[in-house]
Amino acid sequence: MQSGSEPFLKKIHCFLGIAYLTEEKSFFQKKVILFNKFILKSKIYTNYPFYDSRFSSFKDYAYDLEILVNRSSKPVLLWIDQSLDGGTQSYSLNKFNEYKEDFLIIRLQYFHLYRSFVVSCPNGEMYTGFSLSFEDTQELLVKINYSNIVLNSLVAYRNIFEVLAFIHRIREEKRTVTISYMVHDFFFICPNCNLMNSDNNFCGFNDGQNCAVCIEHNKSKQPDYENELFYGECENISLWRKMWEKSLLLDIDEVVCFSKSSTEVVNFYYPELSSKVVLIPHKIRPLRKVKVQVHDSINIAVLGKVDSIPKGKLFIESLSKAINQYNEKQLILSPIQKQNHEHPRDEFKQKLDIFESNAKNVNLFCLGDYVNAPSNMKVLGSYDRDNLPNIVEENSIDLIFIPSICAETFSYTTSEAIAMNVPVACFNLGGQADQVSVYSKGLILELSDSSDIVLDNILDFLRKLS
Repeated sequence: MQSGSEPFLKKIHCFLGIAYLTEEKSFFQKKVILFNKFILKSKIYTNYPFYDSRFSSFKDYAYDLEILVNRSSKPVLLWIDQSLDGGTQSYSLNKFNEYKEDFLIIRLQYFHLYRSFVVSCPNGEMYTGFSLSFEDTQELLVKINYSNIVLNSLVAYRNIFEVLAFIHRIREEKRTVTISYMVHDFFFICPNCNLMNSDNNFCGFNDGQNCAVCIEHNKSKQPDYENELFYGECENISLWRKMWEKSLLLDIDEVVCFSKSSTEVVNFYYPELSSKVVLIPHKIRPLRKVKVQVHDSINIAVLGKVDSIPKGKLFIESLSKAINQYNEKQLILSPIQKQNHEHPRDEFKQKLDIFESNAKNVNLFCLGDYVNAPSNMKVLGSYDRDNLPNIVEENSIDLIFIPSICAETFSYTTSEAIAMNVPVACFNLGGQADQVSVYSKGLILELSDSSDIVLDNILDFLRKLS
């Protein structure tokens, strides 16, 4: 176990050069301690999603965790993580399973809805504990001797400054520890972790001149809760990036990207980190290749949870209107098509055959959940991944459209679609385009194109494939 005797706050100040050097608890820290005691006494926490009935106090939890670490023969891996769902969560769970024989894993998360720092052993070696105070949390964690530390994601964290200072302290006291930063998002570049500007456009290669204006504009459009969630720790974007750059340069051994496009974004904002950036694409479990039977419609599906602006919600709504207009034209043209087909000339018949091949109605599906979906979209709801090929076949899906208008750091849904050998279309950015651009059944679309042009390009692409 490492000694925790040296004052922690002085370590922070040495790292980031903050002016105050007192170890006196602030008024806010005292409030947190009192609130912690109130929460535990009143047992309100029993409704918390991370509640463990064996937890009585963080002091007792710290004692029990230290005993576990001392008795374990495995090296200790500290996994610092967010508490949100999605691909980042899936990555964590897969890694916990992969590493369970090699490491004792201690996971630190921040649950923003409960303002709680949660410590757990994800492979079940011990019960879960929590505290509202990062000071208490780091007093426990700083005593443990780690072989590896993974900063998996700090999105929606509080006390980021102190968390990075804690990492710096570990680095100074134990030079042999391997510390990795995982680029699941671009939070270390901007609190708006999808890098979407105030005009809802991806700004991944912005020169930075308008960042402060953009942030203020975004904050003015959001409720106070979301402002606190994403921007609560960032008072100045320039200082934000300096803080992260110093931490990544001084303390991190490797910055792990999951797509080529992510490495380009990191190198654009932090060129001095280029020697630390490594590309390690996610490993995807295989899926069965699908066999879609011949059918009399064209079925386009979006995959996963896409009902947010970065994931393409606004474009999907526009595309649904374009599909309606396209289908209405088929109804108008259909009687003319039949009448002319009775006495075709050879040349006209050839043109008519081409028309007939394109005259199928287009249907829009969502393989996943979608709140307030367009009226012409069939929402199939959440799915079991292993059952996805069956769902694609049962609904005769011709193409999966990845509608994200932000640069995905990888895109699991794109990988799943490709694994099933389904035609895939996406816009020309991010990890999704990295994969689709080298896929024989892939179509890269221009982000600047209107929804009716995108629909025409998709239908033309499918015709050529057939």
